[in-house]
Amino acid sequence: MHINICLYDKKKHKELYFLFKKCFNIDPGKNYFKWKFDDNPSGIAITAIALINNNIVGSFSLIPEQFLVNKKKQIIFQGVDLFIDPNYQGKGIFKKLVVFIEKEISKKYNKYYLFVHNVPMSSKGFVQNKRWELIRKIKYSFCNRYLFNLLSLITKNEKIFSISEFSDFSNLDSFLSNIYYSNKKIFKFINAKIFNWRFVNHPYKKYFYLQAKKKNKLYSILVYSKDTKNRIKIEYLSYIDESKNSILIKEYLKYLFKFNKVSFIYSYKNINSTIESSFKKNYFMNNPFQKGLFSFNPSFIVSGEDKIDNLDFYNHKNYEIMSSIGD
Repeated sequence: MHINICLYDKKKHKELYFLFKKCFNIDPGKNYFKWKFDDNPSGIAITAIALINNNIVGSFSLIPEQFLVNKKKQIIFQGVDLFIDPNYQGKGIFKKLVVFIEKEISKKYNKYYLFVHNVPMSSKGFVQNKRWELIRKIKYSFCNRYLFNLLSLITKNEKIFSISEFSDFSNLDSFLSNIYYSNKKIFKFINAKIFNWRFVNHPYKKYFYLQAKKKNKLYSILVYSKDTKNRIKIEYLSYIDESKNSILIKEYLKYLFKFNKVSFIYSYKNINSTIESSFKKNYFMNNPFQKGLFSFNPSFIVSGEDKIDNLDFYNHKNYEIMSSIGD
């Protein structure tokens, strides 16, 4: 059995679409690969495919993502959509795809930086390759509706913000150009084009949008989704000033619990982050065990040069990790 690894040909779009559906049991929509590979405002994807008898049996892609590294824009590639036909797993296709795509990106860039995220089934395969390193297992922080409502009754309530839904994205650039960035050195950059591509135009994921206004001025935006267990996941949160974060998050939580019949709201745990501190003040908690509620820990795996703008690329403490860091 000969396995041919090559770059993706758009003529194979229909085959790739059906293989994605087969592997993930999700219909991504027929425009999914155009959206992900071609429409990304940060650049064009690099995609490798595995062929047997000219039929696609596997794929792996790198999409460019814009980050702020020491407050300067830097492209870091994210590995996405690694999938192999169940009938051909265990044949070394995984390794062949990863090695091939690394060679392709090294032809284009003298220095390159890669990361993969949230890959429970394939994380061991990456780490076994000496060029990749698992730098962090990400934990979830979660808030329970009943505990939040109970404890909110006995704590001071200070209403500063007006929370509402929003669907007009025309003025995003002016807001996003003034948002606060944490003291982390590597932070995912976002502007209106990236926001619209990442959230508003996603082919199959549905996102919801809240805004917080202070004295009628836009102060913060929050993006959330609902998972298959009808829980709310905070995907993205930005604001122009961190000094009122605890009050801001409390008011967001009150709104979300009031208008959604959900028992939990959750997001990634951010180490040494003001967001995480504010979550704790609003009764977010973590599961310290390997089983039970929110015990799954997504992997954060990197590869590339040791240094990025004189920072240790392999030190997880340099990163701001928010749910939107995923694809």
